[in-house]
Amino acid sequence: ESVAWLEQHLQQYKGTVIAVTHDRYFLDNVAGWILELDRGHGIPWKGNYSSWLEQKQQRLAVEEKKETQRQKTLQRELDWLHMSPKARQTKRKSRINDYNRLLEQNVERANEER
Repeated sequence: ESVAWLEQHLQQYKGTVIAVTHDRYFLDNVAGWILELDRGHGIPWKGNYSSWLEQKQQRLAVEEKKETQRQKTLQRELDWLHMSPKARQTKRKSRINDYNRLLEQNVERANEER
């Protein structure tokens, strides 16, 4: 009964509430949006807990796809650098810079995760 009363009270409340709970049903009933803290950043999500889970899975799938593509590009650039004749120095320098930029993205992500 007390949880039902609290849910009803919070649904009518116009202010902001920070709720820390493991009760997913409660969050589904009272949350209008969720602020996810991820790698040092706050990501606002509109909707209740269930919709947040769905949106988060979609976001993680997109991130994973981008990371897979980045890794493939890194490998392709590295292969090119190993096979490239030294006669094409200008192009080679450009490709080395591209490769280093991709590597820096990996370092930046690692720092964000700490």
